[in-house]
Amino acid sequence: MRTVVIILMTLIGTCALAAVTLIPMDHATIQAGIDNVNTGDTVLVLPGTYTENLNFNGKNIVVMSMDGPVSTTIDGNEVSSVVQFVNGESPAAVLDGFTITNGIGVDYTTVERFGGGIICRIYSSPTLRNLIISGNTATGTGSAGGGIGISVESHPLLENVEIIGNSSSWGGGVSIAMNSNPTFRNVKIVSNYAAEIAGGISVRQSSLDADQLLVYGNDGRYGGGGVWVHEYATLNINRSTIVTNYTDTNYDGGGILITEHSNLYMTNSICWGNQYSEIASHTSGWAASDLLIAHCTIEGGLDGMLIDSNELNTFESIMSSDPLFVDAVNSNYQLDSSSACIDAGSAVYVDSTSGDTLVNLSEGDFNGFAPDMGCFEYYSTTSLDHNIVEPTTIKLLQNYPNPFNPATTIPVMINENNYLSLEVYDLRGSHIRTLFKGMLHAGTYEFRWEGDDLNGRKVSSGVYIYGLKSGREVLTKKMSYLR
Repeated sequence: MRTVVIILMTLIGTCALAAVTLIPMDHATIQAGIDNVNTGDTVLVLPGTYTENLNFNGKNIVVMSMDGPVSTTIDGNEVSSVVQFVNGESPAAVLDGFTITNGIGVDYTTVERFGGGIICRIYSSPTLRNLIISGNTATGTGSAGGGIGISVESHPLLENVEIIGNSSSWGGGVSIAMNSNPTFRNVKIVSNYAAEIAGGISVRQSSLDADQLLVYGNDGRYGGGGVWVHEYATLNINRSTIVTNYTDTNYDGGGILITEHSNLYMTNSICWGNQYSEIASHTSGWAASDLLIAHCTIEGGLDGMLIDSNELNTFESIMSSDPLFVDAVNSNYQLDSSSACIDAGSAVYVDSTSGDTLVNLSEGDFNGFAPDMGCFEYYSTTSLDHNIVEPTTIKLLQNYPNPFNPATTIPVMINENNYLSLEVYDLRGSHIRTLFKGMLHAGTYEFRWEGDDLNGRKVSSGVYIYGLKSGREVLTKKMSYLR
């Protein structure tokens, strides 16, 4: 039990322990664990595949895997949605660290299903973290949200989530509808399919706020290959990459389609290689939509967009040069060292029309003197390997054990209050995982890494770099992981 408590403290990040139920030790199924715990408790799930359909039943509890989504799967067995939040769950209801697969959605009519993998409906706003939502389908004519369906004033938070290879009629990856306002942070929407519109994401009569969103390889047959924003809806995206999404010939908005009095606010982002047209906006007999696109790279620039005229449209600092991805052929959309997108974004951006602050990043949120465009911040291997001046206010010590398996500890010493981030990279400089980001008081701290990436997958054996960043200074050391 002591080992379980230590792991739980590490994962939850709190010293105040709630009651813990272990699956399958205490109960054979995850649902039985949910049914037998109280608000504030935790259901901790050991690795394995669990063939069942979950309903949180309004309980604000934590359901968490011990070993991440690669090792722990919930299989819906083509019965319904794999996981349901339909009873007003709050952000304290947490689903963390699973692969969600083989769901077909909830049947609300004889021809329509909603939320193949996960459904958040009727004032339900859970926290969904470290998930892979893959291989789900909302079946039937008029179905929506193959991967996840969000509807009826639901406002979930998605962090470090991959939504891959799902399908439906509308919103193959995600459907957001009926006054819902989710928040996405570091979310990938990849290779989803819609038989009608919106291969990746559909936003209708709702809004989506997203930072570091990656949308690629999605197919919306009749428009909105990547994203469709429709009928008094708003898409607000920052530091995002929308690339190589598709629609059929003679349809528009391969990247983003905006229709019927909706809004697009896009900053510090890349829209490239989408078919047909990067961004399209149509009135369809309604009032025109409003677009604000600033500090972005768009293939073809203004000529890459099909936009109905509107006096409220704002286009500022738009580049049309190739963003120079590291390896787009193999879906690596990190920036090459020669990319013009590096340091080309804006840390602060205020909408001159409304006065709303759309971007407000601190120095700890990016590398260099300004944010990069796109969802991946560039870190050079040279800057990670060498430091000319070592700061006197922070000290990064060698990890122990080293080499290590399964976990290692990284000590950090802070001489004065400081905003810091502790990151792990591979030898190419590719970001692997954020171990900490935030304010620390003076003192000595220890951070644990278990050889996993930001999606919970175990990394390969090899040498990795860990970097402690404070303002513009970065301290780095190397460590060896053995599987």
